[in-house]
Amino acid sequence: MFGQSATFLIGPVVSKHFYTAPESELGKEMYKLLIVALFGPNLNTEAAIQLVLKGTRPKMLKCYVPQILTEAQDYFSKWQDCGTVDLVHEFERLITLAIARCLLGRDVREILNERIPALLRDLSGSILPISVLFPYLPIPAHNRRDKARDNLLYIIMNSRKNSPQPEEDFLQTLLEDGDDINSEQISAFILSVLFVGKHTTASTAVWTGAYLLQHKTYFSKVFEEQKELFGRHGLDRF
Repeated sequence: MFGQSATFLIGPVVSKHFYTAPESELGKEMYKLLIVALFGPNLNTEAAIQLVLKGTRPKMLKCYVPQILTEAQDYFSKWQDCGTVDLVHEFERLITLAIARCLLGRDVREILNERIPALLRDLSGSILPISVLFPYLPIPAHNRRDKARDNLLYIIMNSRKNSPQPEEDFLQTLLEDGDDINSEQISAFILSVLFVGKHTTASTAVWTGAYLLQHKTYFSKVFEEQKELFGRHGLDRF
């Protein structure tokens, strides 16, 4: 392809190699170019591991649970008792808003109710086959990606300025415990977590929902389990 060799890994057995192969077999240079194009040059992958550990401590995970629950309750309260929905659209939107709430706090989440999902769509829409070879090719998808990335980074970097009493969220934890990591690096990391978390979680949720709808026996078991859990925790609405 354009003078470069390309290998296609098709199916779960051989696709596993992509995630486990050593760098001697699977070069990451082109992958890194794509990552920089998506999240900017300030993403420090080595520091990211420490940031993840700080932001996912048991204390922080407990803080995220009620925030996620509130987002889900608010979102589904707008649904009618019956109707038809697009699982991909609904789950992607819900999970994006929930992740934004946990990462950036309530104030920013409420201000950016409509903008965050749209900006993330522009970001993900730039991942094309041609992007792997030429991540900076001046095509419409890449232009939208660059604008969305710059807007999101600006939003993240300035989110605390409008929050005189910030919540105990992921961003605040990183700002307080960031050590030698500057605000630009933290913003790029938050953007990468927002992007990757939305993609992986939404995909899992969509496929889980699709399979449950196809297999009614499992759907009934899961439904009864959820009712039992709601009752156990004193939630009066299911």
